[in-house]
This record gives sequence, structure tokens and C-alpha cells, in this order.
Amino acid sequence: MTTAPHLHQPASVRPFVSADAAWFDAAYQLYLHDLSEFGGAYQLDDSGVWQPDYRAFWRDPTTTGSVWIFEWGRARVGFACTGAGDFPYKSDQCDVRLAEFFILRGARRLGVGGQAAASLFRRIPGLWELAVLHENAGALAFWRAFLNQCDGLKEIAGAEDVVFRFQSVS
Repeated sequence: MTTAPHLHQPASVRPFVSADAAWFDAAYQLYLHDLSEFGGAYQLDDSGVWQPDYRAFWRDPTTTGSVWIFEWGRARVGFACTGAGDFPYKSDQCDVRLAEFFILRGARRLGVGGQAAASLFRRIPGLWELAVLHENAGALAFWRAFLNQCDGLKEIAGAEDVVFRFQSVS
């Protein structure tokens, strides 16, 4: 992000295109770096790449996963990865799983994440789910505040994470 747009400019969401590949690759590594704060599952491998690295899966057009790019002004500021259909990490009763959600640090706490999430959920109506690690207090606070406005919100505490299920409407 080179310059911050005017604070009142809305964030937007669009599908990933091939021109986003290099940006997504770099941003995904920042995302995994941020997650490394919350447990040993996220580590640098011997070649300096954060693991687990699912970029190839997310960018493969033959999977049931999709990548969405968040823009604020003319700058890419984040991404989301979603799975639908027979996506392997989605509960059968849900239509869509939000598997990854990331906003660059320079765009956080400005309302961009909430705008991007709302825009994404409006694009794909249905029963959604997402999981947040217990240790990720910032993400838990964000999602609890944001999802409080959604219909049918359920919060399910698991051993390692909290799963949120909610209804999204267009």
C-alpha cells in the first residue's frame, strides 16, 4: 500500500485474477507470519517460505476454493479465501467457509476489514462458517463485533478455535 486513500472511501472486493498472483504470494506470506504468533503450526521452512503454504491450492481453478482481493482506493489491501461445494474443510450444513481473511497492517483499524467482509458476504448469500484460533484475541474481537449484526449467529467453541456460523444475505 503506497498511499492511504481517503478514510471515507469504501473498500471493495473482487475475484482474484492472474495479475494478482505476485501480490497474493507476498501477502499470503505476511498472513502466515502474522498467524505464527498464535502457535507452532506456522513456521519458516528451510527455504524461507512460511508453512503451511496453501497458495497453490487457492490459485488452482479446478478446486472448490476461491481467492478474493480487497481493494481500498486503487491499492490492494487484503484477501480472503473461501470454499464452497465439496470444499474439504467446510461443514456439510454450511454453504461457504471463509478459510482465510487478511488485511495488511497499514489498513487495519480503519474500517476496511469490516467493509471488505460485508461486501464479500453480500456477494455470496447463504450459511457461512469461519474459525478463529482461541489465541488470536484481535480476530476474535473483530469477528464477534462484526458478526453480531448477522442473522442466525452461532458461536461454537472447539479445542483450538472458535467456529462462527451465520446467515449472509445479498
